[in-house]
Amino acid sequence: MPHNPARLQVIDRAFALTLEVHRLAEQHADALSARGPGLRGQMLRAADSIASNLTEAAAFDSPKRCESFLRVVIGSCNELELQLRLAVALRAFPESANDWIDETVVVRKMTFGWRKYLQRRESNGGAVEPSTPTPTPTETPDL
Repeated sequence: MPHNPARLQVIDRAFALTLEVHRLAEQHADALSARGPGLRGQMLRAADSIASNLTEAAAFDSPKRCESFLRVVIGSCNELELQLRLAVALRAFPESANDWIDETVVVRKMTFGWRKYLQRRESNGGAVEPSTPTPTPTETPDL
């Protein structure tokens, strides 16, 4: 059953992350250009991809289709985390940007939880065992 994107905490968090990355990139555009040509564009594309692909994943009944979007999200989170770390290390972004690195990790963990839920549901013929706690897109599993 498709999810309502407006009700998924992981999408809200990804949206806030995307807005903040755009704000940081705009505020520090000169520093990014001077220290890492192309870094700004890659960073913005990765951030945009996270929220967009989570929203698309929510639209599908098929766990396989949903999982394919979630894999893209996980890859985009990995990419954005690296790019944010690089921007901080190159001093293009302030140390406070580390908070957004942490938020990227949280969004990735939530996405892993959603994917694990779908995999468990698929392996149980569309149902999740009642005795098993069900991770949802609003929970953060330990990874």
